[in-house]
Amino acid sequence: YVLLADLVERASGETLPDLLAGEVFRPLGLDLAMDPEFESDDLARSYERDGDEFDYQKSGWTQIGDGGIHGTARELALWGDNYRTGEVGGQELLDAQFADAVPSDWGSEYGAGIDRAPDGSIGHTGAWLGFVSALTISADRTTSVAVTCNLDEVDVETIADDIRAIWEN
Repeated sequence: YVLLADLVERASGETLPDLLAGEVFRPLGLDLAMDPEFESDDLARSYERDGDEFDYQKSGWTQIGDGGIHGTARELALWGDNYRTGEVGGQELLDAQFADAVPSDWGSEYGAGIDRAPDGSIGHTGAWLGFVSALTISADRTTSVAVTCNLDEVDVETIADDIRAIWEN
């Protein structure tokens, strides 16, 4: 993904953060930003438990392409709505994500960073330092659930699946 970010910049003349902001985030009405070096007192901080203590985790990595997107769980859920509307990229792009999907060890298909479960639901999980996140989108694409936490021992994927199950029942 770091190499892909470099290729995007060379092909478009824009940095990946600028391209995403103009072509994806703003058109979807999202206040997401790709900036791994962004610092603010308003941002959640990630932690790791060390016995009874919590140690603040900070990365020295500044690469672009494989993460570093700042946002909220609400914005992730709104991101998921694009899989219903196809507003950015259209159905052609959404279908292309799984054109070369490969079977995973856990029974799903994996393509372009997205898991597709046997029931047709899709999702993505992420973890970096102490942050963890899960986005799950129902098979009919009408329900998106996002869960984030700044302590990596929380099973956000199970929480997201449990919440989605409430709406589906």
